[in-house]
Amino acid sequence: MKLISTALFFLTFTVIFTACRKNDSPDSHAKKYSNEVAVEWIQLQQKLIKTTPGFGPGPSGRSFAYSGLTMYESIVPGMPDYQSLFLQLASNSSFPLYKHGKEYYWPASVNASMAQIIKSLFANTSDANKATIDSLEDAFTAKFYGKASGDELQRSVGFGKEVATAIFEWSKTDGTLKVTWESTIESKLSPLLLLVY
Repeated sequence: MKLISTALFFLTFTVIFTACRKNDSPDSHAKKYSNEVAVEWIQLQQKLIKTTPGFGPGPSGRSFAYSGLTMYESIVPGMPDYQSLFLQLASNSSFPLYKHGKEYYWPASVNASMAQIIKSLFANTSDANKATIDSLEDAFTAKFYGKASGDELQRSVGFGKEVATAIFEWSKTDGTLKVTWESTIESKLSPLLLLVY
């Protein structure tokens, strides 16, 4: 199972952020930025999996799948040769619209989307881990000031958060939350049921 998690990590990383170098041009293609934001968030996610209750092989793979999709969707409008996967996967769901003709700072979109999806997927993590999530988001946000206009940053952050929210809402339809909740209740009730009989 560790092999599967590692494979998912590298597949996600390779597919989504195979290249990215910074370009100061306002119309920068998403691939022209550093992959630092993606790498830092994936590394944090790996740490959260080890320290958050209930994250065995199944939930770990699920979290990488949804966070990988979130990363991709938060920058795909900045990669003209690529298409959104979400609309193909969840055809009956609404999805945030990218504003054509407007400038986006793609690292800010990725940062906001990953903070949002990880907070949602790891809602039961410790307060210390939640503080680490906020800290990473804030550290990148501070780095972005001066690299793009305030409007561009705000639009990028808003788009990233909307993407993460839409994907998390869609993730609720995969049945995992119901199975996890029922399994947890059953495991807690089993000793009590034995005492009754």
